[in-house]
Amino acid sequence: MSPRYLLAAGLLIAAVAPWACGETAHHQADLDCVPIDCTGRACGADGCGGLCGVCGLGQACSTEFQCVDPCVPDCTLAECGDDGCGGSCGACSAPTPLCDPAGRCVDCISACTGRDCGDDGCGGVCGSCGATGVCLDTGLCCQPSCTGRECGDDGCGGSCGTCTSTTVNCVDGVCM
Repeated sequence: MSPRYLLAAGLLIAAVAPWACGETAHHQADLDCVPIDCTGRACGADGCGGLCGVCGLGQACSTEFQCVDPCVPDCTLAECGDDGCGGSCGACSAPTPLCDPAGRCVDCISACTGRDCGDDGCGGVCGSCGATGVCLDTGLCCQPSCTGRECGDDGCGGSCGTCTSTTVNCVDGVCM
């Protein structure tokens, strides 16, 4: 049989009639070729000179044999870190050797994840608890509550007041 050619999505594929497995210009004698089962494959070769499918214009065949849009790296406003496609936007060096989550080279990465307030570890703060709030050592804000209490804990590690010498004991927020 003589080779015939099929142009599919820009690919030139050599094949022969009657499109039987193994009957390519290079393997005419190999009639025992069994093509790969193309179930679940949108594209890629079948192992015998044929195709499981062809991707549309502008798409690529992934390693999972699916047609995908190509990844477009994005380093807009980023000088370091991941480009979104598995590549890099760049690397940092002294005096700013660290890459922060926003893709900026910095000398210190603030530690505010899970914190509402307190020191960020870089000379700044993670946030404020407002005029009446208290920043706990855990970095979380606490609103003290002394309503109906004259003594004891305010719920944030502070005090609602102390009892006098005549009412020494504080029981459930009341001096006794």
